Amino acid sequence: MVNLEVLNIKLRKCKREDVGFVYELMRYYLADFFNNYTKEGWSRDLFKEKFDSNRVTIIEHEDMPIGFVDYEVINNEIYIHNCNISHDYQGLGIGSYIVKTIEDIALSKGIKNLRSKIFIKNQKSMAFAFKNGFVICDKSTEEDSYIVKKILNI
Repeated sequence: MVNLEVLNIKLRKCKREDVGFVYELMRYYLADFFNNYTKEGWSRDLFKEKFDSNRVTIIEHEDMPIGFVDYEVINNEIYIHNCNISHDYQGLGIGSYIVKTIEDIALSKGIKNLRSKIFIKNQKSMAFAFKNGFVICDKSTEEDSYIVKKILNI
């Protein structure tokens, strides 16, 4: 794992002009899963309809976006909709750093749980979730996905 301070990773709020970057990264990593395991499939129009820049944090290296995380508070839990990092930056600990950052945000708000949904066939994301302390708590047969949860120690 790389020292992220040396790598100079920064987080910033999503700007409207980031929508293309977020779209392309999601499409690259998730379009096949959406097409194979959801009724709607991957849709540019559906992405535009559901995209909420207020939920998205952009991950940058040297002022260039390299990833994003999309999360919100729902029913006193933080729900992570998506976390995607450009291929060249995977395996450096950035994803785990993002999870830790979200945990810190949750704890500062008195929130004890993180939750997410992962397509069952997305083995890479499932392995990442398990590595970062998430466990399967439910299954969505509608989208062939698992609901994963991490209970935070306060």
